[in-house]
Amino acid sequence: MRIWEKGTDRAPATLIIVQCKRERRKIEKVVLKALAADVKWNGAAKGPLVATTDWSPDARAVARTRAYPVEEVNGDAVTAWERAMRTAGAGTTLPHRPETPRPATPPGR
Repeated sequence: MRIWEKGTDRAPATLIIVQCKRERRKIEKVVLKALAADVKWNGAAKGPLVATTDWSPDARAVARTRAYPVEEVNGDAVTAWERAMRTAGAGTTLPHRPETPRPATPPGR
């Protein structure tokens, strides 16, 4: 999934590239390398990898050592996002971004 800044024409660069994985095994470093390459090639700021499992210790070490612009999102964060998306009219926001205030619902709706 590619995310752009609100109001942009998408031409300059992708803001965030989100990769989702449903795995039973730990996420390996080759997956992080590929995501980091996509982030760099697209000029994105970061690449959260949302997964049902943790990263392997080697994957974490490579991401840290090479300062890959990737983020590990799993476990409690995925559960919280899932709960938020089950509520009608609700959603979720990525960390480090201020939430835009929602307009008030007109009476009678």
